[in-house]
Amino acid sequence: YKYLGVTLDAKFRWSPHFEELRKFFSRWFNFLRAVINVWWSSHSTSLLLIYKLIMHTKLDYGCFFSG
Repeated sequence: YKYLGVTLDAKFRWSPHFEELRKFFSRWFNFLRAVINVWWSSHSTSLLLIYKLIMHTKLDYGCFFSG
């Protein structure tokens, strides 16, 4: 089941949720890796902003359930 963006299963194992997070992060890491390696090079402040807005919030959300 998916509740408020957190994937739950009947035994409250977190493997389905972590698998979805892994897929999500692999796509965004590939994007960041591509942006970092361009010839005009991205500004570090912009890369940190992308990380904080997209990746950190996704990782932080739902941590209160697992604790």
